Amino acid sequence: MNNMIWDAVLWLRKKLNRDKEDIITAVNNIQNLFETSADATASPSDILAGKTAYNGTVLLTGSMKDRRGITVTAGGVTQDDEYTYLTVPEEACFNASSKLRTKNSNISRRYEIPVKITAVMSPASSSTPAQQRSTDITIVINNGNATVVGTPSIGVGVGSYGSATASVAVGKIVT
Repeated sequence: MNNMIWDAVLWLRKKLNRDKEDIITAVNNIQNLFETSADATASPSDILAGKTAYNGTVLLTGSMKDRRGITVTAGGVTQDDEYTYLTVPEEACFNASSKLRTKNSNISRRYEIPVKITAVMSPASSSTPAQQRSTDITIVINNGNATVVGTPSIGVGVGSYGSATASVAVGKIVT
């Protein structure tokens, strides 16, 4: 019976030592965690509003606006020859579901309309052959201003011709 009691005492002693080592390891891990998080650089504006985090032993409460999945109006609109740029209006957290918008009137529009002008001159007599001349132009509308690219006139001599007719063919509008 003494051996059984002695065995139980030895088992209990080993168990207490093992638990003591586990507790010391856990305390060291917690201390290391605080030492490591003391190197953190986040400030409340880096953390979402309503969320918390530790910086060392200091509890921080976030102040960053959460705009995930929200449509917001762009803070500004600029363009170059190739791109339109929408400025994010505020410091906030956005994600792939978030959208920036601006009114269509804030984005320039350019249209190119190809036009072919053809003139046919009919002879006054059967001895003179009919003539046909044509020219291609493009009407460019850029932000409401229209310009013509190309030569919009056809020179014809009407001396021996009895009549002339003109036709215009408008091609597909390019935006």
